[in-house]
Amino acid sequence: MNRIEINIRQRVGDFVKAVCAKDIDGVMSLYAPELVSFDLTAPLRHFGADGKRRAWQGVFAQLSGPFANSHSTAASSLFGGA
Repeated sequence: MNRIEINIRQRVGDFVKAVCAKDIDGVMSLYAPELVSFDLTAPLRHFGADGKRRAWQGVFAQLSGPFANSHSTAASSLFGGA
């Protein structure tokens, strides 16, 4: 495994941990401030990290309880395990 692949796996792992913990600062630490992103729910497009933060806060607010460990296992499998 080369250094680039190791870095990508680490970033994906950090993202999964942050989402599972509903850690908004951890999730946002992986986004560039000037990002443009597209989501499945309105608003479909977000300009900048503030819009994306609000979208994630909405997701976290709608989900009750913690994510099960199976989510991190599934993500790990999707990205080839670490």
